[in-house]
Amino acid sequence: MIITISDDDYIDFEAPAHMTEKQRNIFIESLGKMIPRGIGVVNIEEPPVYVGEREAKMKKWEADEYYLLLMPTEDNNDLAKKMGRSEMSVRMQRGEFVSAFLVWAKRKGYKLPVSRKMVTEFLQERMQDD
Repeated sequence: MIITISDDDYIDFEAPAHMTEKQRNIFIESLGKMIPRGIGVVNIEEPPVYVGEREAKMKKWEADEYYLLLMPTEDNNDLAKKMGRSEMSVRMQRGEFVSAFLVWAKRKGYKLPVSRKMVTEFLQERMQDD
């Protein structure tokens, strides 16, 4: 969880924080102790979000893209822009591919750094297994 603080001392959460009822009660009680004028709690009901119909075309992942997923210095947003893909698709592919690749590389006895040749070999073996 990230808490942001503005220059004029306003505090905000980067995103909503999920809490159990017990955690929520402790949190509200703690805030009440820190803020002398008291706090108000309002329960809201989130309106349903309608996304609508979308047409999505699957874009095949290339070996060079898989190679980039293995670069720890590359941020998901930057990779998405470089690849012309959504940040979510990069995250999902990275989560699945990186762990599978590292297990394979360890089994093969490969050491870091990773090479494009290793990625190509992994993908070829993977295609044979499918």
